[in-house]
Amino acid sequence: MKKTLSAFLSLLVAAGSIAAPFDFNKEISSPECRAWVDSVYNTLSPRERVAQLFCPVVDPKQGAKAKTLIKSYVGDARCGGLLLRGGSLEQYIEMTDYAQAQAGALPVMMTLDGEWGPAMRVPQAPKFPYNMALGAISDMGLIEEYGREVARQCQVLGMHVDFAPVADVNLNPDNPVIGRRSLGENPERVADAVVAFSRGMEQAGVLTTAKHFPGHGDTSTDSHKTLPVVDHSREFMKKNDLVPFERYINAGLSGIMVGHLSVPSLDPSGTPASMSHAISTGVLKDQMGFKGLVFTDALEMKGTQGTQGNKCVQAFKAGADMLLSSSNPPQDIIALQKAAESSEVDRKRVEAVCRKVLAYKWALGLRDSIAPRSSVSDVQRQLDGGAAQSLIERLTAASATVTGNAQGILPIKTGKSIAVVTLGDKAENGFTAVASRHLPIDTYSDAAAPLSAAKIAEIMGHDVVIALVCNDGASAVQQLDGLKEHRALVPVMMMTPYKAMKFKEALTRSAAMVMMYDDNAVARRVAADAVMGGNDVSGRLPVSMPGVAAIGEGVTYPACRLSFSTPHATGMAGWLADSVGAIAREGVAGGAFPGVQVMVVKDGKVVVDCNEGRVNTDRKSARVTPKTIYDIASVTKIAGTLPGIMVARDRGLVDLNATAASYIPGLRGTGKDSITVADLLYHRSGMPASLNMYDVMVDTASYEGNLFRGRRDKAHTLRVGRNTWIHRDARLRSDILREERSDSFPRAVARGLWVGNAAIDTIMQAIYTVPLRPSPMRYSCLNFALLMDLEQRVTGEPHDTWVARNVYTPLGAPSLTYNPLDHGVATSGIASTEKDPWLRNQLITGYVHDEMAAFSGGVQGNAGLFANATDLAKLAMMWARGGSYGGERIISEKTVTDFTMSRSDSSHRRLGFDAPSPDSSSCPEEASQSTYGHIGFTGTCMWVDPENDLIFIFLSNRVNPSRDNGAWNSLRARSRIFQLLYNAMQ
Repeated sequence: MKKTLSAFLSLLVAAGSIAAPFDFNKEISSPECRAWVDSVYNTLSPRERVAQLFCPVVDPKQGAKAKTLIKSYVGDARCGGLLLRGGSLEQYIEMTDYAQAQAGALPVMMTLDGEWGPAMRVPQAPKFPYNMALGAISDMGLIEEYGREVARQCQVLGMHVDFAPVADVNLNPDNPVIGRRSLGENPERVADAVVAFSRGMEQAGVLTTAKHFPGHGDTSTDSHKTLPVVDHSREFMKKNDLVPFERYINAGLSGIMVGHLSVPSLDPSGTPASMSHAISTGVLKDQMGFKGLVFTDALEMKGTQGTQGNKCVQAFKAGADMLLSSSNPPQDIIALQKAAESSEVDRKRVEAVCRKVLAYKWALGLRDSIAPRSSVSDVQRQLDGGAAQSLIERLTAASATVTGNAQGILPIKTGKSIAVVTLGDKAENGFTAVASRHLPIDTYSDAAAPLSAAKIAEIMGHDVVIALVCNDGASAVQQLDGLKEHRALVPVMMMTPYKAMKFKEALTRSAAMVMMYDDNAVARRVAADAVMGGNDVSGRLPVSMPGVAAIGEGVTYPACRLSFSTPHATGMAGWLADSVGAIAREGVAGGAFPGVQVMVVKDGKVVVDCNEGRVNTDRKSARVTPKTIYDIASVTKIAGTLPGIMVARDRGLVDLNATAASYIPGLRGTGKDSITVADLLYHRSGMPASLNMYDVMVDTASYEGNLFRGRRDKAHTLRVGRNTWIHRDARLRSDILREERSDSFPRAVARGLWVGNAAIDTIMQAIYTVPLRPSPMRYSCLNFALLMDLEQRVTGEPHDTWVARNVYTPLGAPSLTYNPLDHGVATSGIASTEKDPWLRNQLITGYVHDEMAAFSGGVQGNAGLFANATDLAKLAMMWARGGSYGGERIISEKTVTDFTMSRSDSSHRRLGFDAPSPDSSSCPEEASQSTYGHIGFTGTCMWVDPENDLIFIFLSNRVNPSRDNGAWNSLRARSRIFQLLYNAMQ
């Protein structure tokens, strides 16, 4: 009867974790294991018992030849283990399944030489950081989690043993074979990581193999090519090379690989450790007490040359249990069998080792035939789990190492001009893409040609120069050297510390250095976050950089800005991003909106960053990108007016309990004298919902009769809304509006329409005198028009200037702006709103959609602000973190708490913010009662759920080309996506 490994391993693969840690020592000593070992051992012939000690190697890329070898090694010779070299996922699955079919009732122990996970041999597997990067990580819990994930992937591939971790202490910077394979040069830190990783793997049910005993870290030659000599004293080795192995053994871990190394202090004969009884048995087993499986390094390596007699026999005599990659397994099996029969080797040891191998097979679940995998795609899907990608990002982030940091230059503060110079790649790359979303940057590159003297002079004029160094070529060295005189140079080294030493002269004069250990998409994204403060930084140099930085050096600072990550990184379901994207595309295809931005921030990390569609319904219009800005409509109330009031309150300029009339003279004597600032914020002032701008802006002398009709007739010929037609003779007022700009009419309403102070005064006077409609709570745009008016009066500054200076600039949020066309934003970068049929008679692009805000010159308390999702997320993050962002205090914590947590005594509303309520569909039922935010008429929203540390931003232009959009209501994309977030947290 065939099984899939065992019930234990099946559950392990399905769940990705286990209820209780797996313990190899407990398993192999159990009565059930001993009984099974006895029963199997008795069925094996003497040759088959010897064969269980062999682990030959096969190259999956050889196809039919590989299968022939597998049949010979596993099917005929009955070898106990098998090692596959590199190959595609399909080849690995094919050869693994074929090997287990050949093995039959006693499955073969499949081994993997995956020092940084299966991706070392199978390119389709997720690629983890190299060991040197892992050696920079201080959090051993994270390393243990990494071990569990590698174990999970091994099991998905059908692997039972991983020839990892590398326990070599790399004491030689010029080591030609270990280098970045090592976890570092500090024995204790290497030991910590070795034990943590191995514990994670073995508790998840995969056997580890610490290598290369007794230590390959201080060699000047490669054991693949010759026999290296480790010229350390015994005492030195005890304090250095042997420390990780000793800690591994004391932790009760299971496998050690002995290297082909000459260590005269341990064996004066110079015999390779793999062939040395003094080392493999005397030191490893007798002195250090190791009782697990001892593997040789590959016996076909040149480091074994000169061995007298059969290498497998000599290695076994030395103390090896598993003989890896012999040159001719069938002949070597016979040689070892004959050596046992002739008493050259101890027969009882052959028996004992065979039983030990069988015991570990029991522990690994290799007790019955193994069925083939269902499909390559299924295996690929399991390998590609979002948990792996999340872990890769977290490992990379935890490894990022910052040294120096003179005057606390990192993370970079706002208000500085920043040059990012890429050496070895184009200017637009993964690093600059992320960095530019944090703060404005100017980019330079040597991709087309070396930096000219003029470019260098331009670069040197910036406050901060970040040099992204992508290779260690002579040109890069020379060009970084040309920037070394800058007082705030920050090289970001996408390479090992050993290669970075080529840049020593520039590095010694840098304000700070960021070490990333490797160059890939994740490392570049993480590096940008580290420089800008998107990630906690805690890495420590795992090796020394003489003259630059000492081993163990590294500064620590907490994240102070958003970072860009994945749902899995915060414990949300991996399907979230795809599901959000599917609804966004459905909305575009169904006509709910031409384009959309969706951003989800969980625990300070951007886990969904969705940009779909185009800026308007024209199929030739620009595609939506993260930099596209939207008219956020009434979200302006909380993203524009409210921050301005908050800052004014912090400065002692506004008292929420004071009357609005005490600040705004125009309210006095209008029946509004008792309305407080808090009443305006809570929408309990009694002000009507809005002003009808046709009543304010249309010249009543230009037509006779009614301005509007509910149906078309001879006088009312132009439809301006659902069941609304306007008089054909109606004209805009010429006293307060102009079709050309002038000093008296400097503010744009739309293309070809301008206003001045007279129009704004007219609007505000209408608001001052509008009759109240008393009600416990009546939502009104006019409340916020008054709040902006109040703010401008107490600050003495235009509102847009006030919030830009005190909020948006410190946030590093340049897209938060009123009248974006005045600030150089191209129309292609702005989502269009409605095609106004009369008041402005044009497609509105770059001008505010809301009529009252438009005729106020684009800046009003209820609407007018434009933004992209990224910059709105910064604002929301500032609130969520108590008023600070980017290391700067923007609003006091007390003010943020008062505005976001205080509740009206007559409604669900907060001070200026909307909040969940039973009669509103704005928030899912699962949203916490502490949630605050707002929605906007153009199809926007911004919500913060403090209890779940969740931010949701949805920006669309659902009013393009018309506000009469049935698809918007029927598809409900905004509310469906918001609901998904809570589903994904469950």
